Amino acid sequence: MNFAFRELQFAARRLRKSPGFTIMAVLMLALGIGATVTIFSVVNGVMLKPLPYREPGRLVQVQEIVPEWSASDPVMPANAMHYETWKQRATGFSDWALLRFNTMNLSLGNHSATRVGVMASQDLLRLVGVQPALGRDFSAEETQPGRNHVAVLTDTMWRRDFGANPNIVGKTVHLEGSPYTIVGVLPPIELALPDSGAIDLFVPLVISAERLQSVFGDFDYIVLGRLKPGVSLAQARAQLDAIESDIVTQHAKEAEGSHLRAYVMPLKESVIGHIRSSLWLLLAAVGCVLLIVCINVANLQLARGVLRERETALRCALGAGRADLLWHVVAESVLLALAGGWLGVGLCWAMLRVVPHVLPVGLPRSGSIHLDGTVLGFSLLVTVLSVLLAGVFPAWRSMAVDPQTVLQRDSGRATGSRRHARLRQTLVAVEVLASTALLLVTILIAKSLVRLLTIDRGFQTQHILTLQLDLPYATYKKDEDISAFYDRALAALKQLPGVGSAGFSSVPLLHGATWIDGLRAVPANPNPHQQTPMANMRWVSPDYLPAIGTRLVAGRMLGEEDRGKDNALLSESAARTLWPGENGVGRTFTDGTEKVYTVAGVIADARSEQLSSEPTLIVYLPYWDNPQLGAFFTIRTTTDPTALASSVRVALAQLEPEAAITNVQTMDEVVSASLAQRRFEFAVLISFAGAALLLAALGLYGVLSYTVAERTQEMGVRIALGAPKWSLYLLVFRQAAIPVLAGLAGGLATSWVGARFIGSLLFQVTPYDLPSVLMVATALAGIALLACYRPARRAASIEPMQALRTE
Repeated sequence: MNFAFRELQFAARRLRKSPGFTIMAVLMLALGIGATVTIFSVVNGVMLKPLPYREPGRLVQVQEIVPEWSASDPVMPANAMHYETWKQRATGFSDWALLRFNTMNLSLGNHSATRVGVMASQDLLRLVGVQPALGRDFSAEETQPGRNHVAVLTDTMWRRDFGANPNIVGKTVHLEGSPYTIVGVLPPIELALPDSGAIDLFVPLVISAERLQSVFGDFDYIVLGRLKPGVSLAQARAQLDAIESDIVTQHAKEAEGSHLRAYVMPLKESVIGHIRSSLWLLLAAVGCVLLIVCINVANLQLARGVLRERETALRCALGAGRADLLWHVVAESVLLALAGGWLGVGLCWAMLRVVPHVLPVGLPRSGSIHLDGTVLGFSLLVTVLSVLLAGVFPAWRSMAVDPQTVLQRDSGRATGSRRHARLRQTLVAVEVLASTALLLVTILIAKSLVRLLTIDRGFQTQHILTLQLDLPYATYKKDEDISAFYDRALAALKQLPGVGSAGFSSVPLLHGATWIDGLRAVPANPNPHQQTPMANMRWVSPDYLPAIGTRLVAGRMLGEEDRGKDNALLSESAARTLWPGENGVGRTFTDGTEKVYTVAGVIADARSEQLSSEPTLIVYLPYWDNPQLGAFFTIRTTTDPTALASSVRVALAQLEPEAAITNVQTMDEVVSASLAQRRFEFAVLISFAGAALLLAALGLYGVLSYTVAERTQEMGVRIALGAPKWSLYLLVFRQAAIPVLAGLAGGLATSWVGARFIGSLLFQVTPYDLPSVLMVATALAGIALLACYRPARRAASIEPMQALRTE
C-alpha cells in the first residue's frame, strides 16, 4: 500500500512538471466523461428506471387487433364492452383499469385554462399503487352518472394553480363550466401513462350503456392490467385471445365476419418504446467520443513512455517486478482519470440544469432525469474504464522494455520501435473508425430531417396562425348552441384586419390519427375479401381546407349550402380505395354510424397525422353534423401571423369569456414542434460528430508530429541525398493514409452491420446511402490532409546538417 501511495505521489510530481500534457488530458477526459454521464442520466431516467408504481414489472397495457383492419390500423385502443368481459373472465390478471385522456376547461378567477385530465375507472390508482398524499381516491359510486363530479389533482397542478393550499380537499373548482369537488391530491411523482404528456388531474370515467353494448366499434380506451404472479405475457395474451374469439362467436352478426385478437405489452414499453432507439443511439454516439478521448490520452502517454524508456529500464535492471512497473505506468492514468472524472461529474451536474430546457417537448419521464446514485455509479464505472483504456497500452508497452537493449544505446534520446509505431497507428485507426461510424449516422439523420422539412406536406405553413379553443360544457350542452357560437366566431375572425380566411377542424394538424371509422361504398363492394378501409374522421368548417392550402382535386369544397345535407369530402387515397380507378364525386358511402354520405369533392392527400407517415385516408365532414366543444382554428393572414395573435384572442374572448384559448402558434411552429425529437437527435449527434472529428484530427496530428520528430535523422539523410521536398510530403501523407483508410473501412463496415438499429430513425434514406458514404469519406480525407500538412511541412523543412548532429 505504501508503494502504491508513493507511486501516486511520484506520478503527481511528473504530471506537475508537464502542465500542458496534464491540462489537455484532464480536460479531454472531463469532457468525454461529462458528456457520457449526462446522456446516461437521460437514458437512465427515461428508460432504465422502473416506473414509479407498485411492482411495475407486472403492469401491462392491453390493446386490440382486428386483422381485417390491420392494413391501416395494426393495433388499436380497447373497446369498453370487451374490457368488461376481460375483467370477468381473464383469470391471469389481478386488477384492471380503464381510462382515456381529455382536455378540460378550468376556470381560474377571471380567466380559463386548459388542463390535461385523465378520465379513469375507480381502480386506476389502486392498480398502479399510488395513494393520494392528501384526501382520498374516488369511490365506485362516484363513477356513476350524476355523481362523478369529483377530482383528484396531481401535485404539479395543486402547486401551480392552487398555491399548494393544504386545505384544498373539499374545495370546489369549475371544470367544463360545472362544479367539481376536489377529493384528493397525489404525491409528487411523475405519472407515466401511455400516450400522455404532463397530466394535471383525474376524474371518474362514466361509460354509457350504449358504449357497453358496442361490440365492434368505439375502440377508444386505454386498458391497463396487472398480471398475477407467475403469469407471462404469452400466457396472458393466449387467455385474452380465447376470450376475444368467444366475443366474436357470441356476436357474429355484429362482427360481420371480422376477428379479434389481443395485444399485450409491458406498460413501460408502451410509455417509452417509441424513443428507445433514439436514446440508445445517443448513448452509443457519446460513447464513441469517450473512446476517442481515451485513445488520444493513451497516445500521449505512449509518447511520454518512450521518453522514459531509460528510467523504466533502470527500474527493471534494479529488480523491479512486472507489477511494480505496471503500477508505475498506470498511476498517471489513475490520477488523470480521477481528475477528469471529478470534473466530468461536475460538468454533468451543470449540464443537467440545462437539459430540461433543450429536451423535446413531450419526452416521457423527463422529470425522472437526475444525478442519482445510479448515475454516480455509472460515472465511477466510466472513470475506471477510462483508466483501463488510457493506461493499458502504455502499461503493456512498458512491460515489453528490454533493459539491456535500452541501456546499451548511445543516444540520450530514446527511439520508439516499429512495433510501437504500428500500435500508435492502430489506435488512430480506431479513432477514425469511431468517427466514421458517428459521422455517417449523423449525415443520415440530417438527410432525413432535411427531407422531412422539404417534403410535400399537402398543406401550407406560411402566414397561418393556429389556436385551440375549448368551450365550457355547462354553457354549451346543445349542438345548436355550439354551432351558433362557431358561426359567430368565424364571422368575427374574418372581419379582423389582416385576416384572409379562417376555419377550424375537430383535430389539429400533425396530431396523430384520431376518430377512426370503417368506410364502405354504397352499394357495397362485391369483393368479400377486401379489407374494410379505416379512415380518420374530421369535422371542419367550410373555409378550413382553403385556409391551410389543401388542394381540391375534383368536385367542390363544402359550403353553407350543405347544411342539412349529408355531403362530405374524401381525401384522394380514401376515394381511390373505395372506387379504384373511378371518379368518386357524386358517389355514396357510409361510416361506422351507418349514415350514408354523398361525396361533394375529392381533396389532395396531406400528411396531416405526422410528416414521417404516408398520407392516411381522411373523411372531411361539416362541423354542424357533429359540433364539439373543442376546436382547432386555422387563420390565414395577409401579414405576420404573430402580430394578429392578441387581436384574435380578444375577438374570441368577447364572444365567450369562459372559453379556454391555448396553443396559439404559427403553422411553422407547429411543424417545427412535430420535428422536435428529430431536431434534438440531430443537434446532439452533430455536436458529438464534430467533437469526434476534431479529436481524431488531433490524434492523427499528434502521432504524425511525434513520428516526424522520431525520424528527424532519417529525414535529414533523405534530404542530404537529394530527395525532393514533395517526396517527404508524400512520405508523411502515406503514413497517415494507412490508419485513415483502415479506420474508414472499419467505420463503414461497423455502420452497415448496425444499420438495422437506425433504420426506424430514418425517413426516405437507406442506411446504405452511397452519397452519404462519399460525404463521410471526403470529410475525413479533408480532415486528415489538414492534420498531415504541418508535420509534413516540418519534415520537408528539416536542415540536413542539424538533423545529422541530433542525438
